[in-house]
Amino acid sequence: MSDKKITELDVRKLFDNVKFPPIINEIYNGKISDPIFREELAYDYNKPDSIFNLGAEEQFTYQTERFRPILEIRNSEIIAYDLKTYGFIKYFLEEGISDPTIFTWDGVFLEELTFWFENDISEEHIDHLSDLLQLKYSRIIIQKLEEAENNNEISTFEEKKEWLLMKYKQFDLIVR
Repeated sequence: MSDKKITELDVRKLFDNVKFPPIINEIYNGKISDPIFREELAYDYNKPDSIFNLGAEEQFTYQTERFRPILEIRNSEIIAYDLKTYGFIKYFLEEGISDPTIFTWDGVFLEELTFWFENDISEEHIDHLSDLLQLKYSRIIIQKLEEAENNNEISTFEEKKEWLLMKYKQFDLIVR
């Protein structure tokens, strides 16, 4: 176990090597300039203070030496960067990390895209938010999601889970 606590500064150093979208830096600085992001996601997307505020021993649970927390979504889910595979994982604070799926940047946001759609964020705003987050496949994924919804293909949790798995594979959104 490492005695070193991961800090916001440690994560900010990643910004020099990993080219995160500029909106991530704005979230960290607490100065979001985009009005649509402020309207739709500013309260939901934050720097992961829930992890930064933990001691080194508590952070060990979240394997922060390997998985650097990047974002905290809705005060419960963390998106982290994997220093080993250069991919991304997501986990819930209550659950910790156990054999995570490693995603591409687009892959770690696939379920978020569906969340935005299901919560009636307009397509125009989804396109805009996707551009800010540099998500390459969002337009086609939203189109496919609309088709699936219109064809009643994702009316149960199981069907949606299968649909998501197909999209992860179709767009090569999983690193491993």
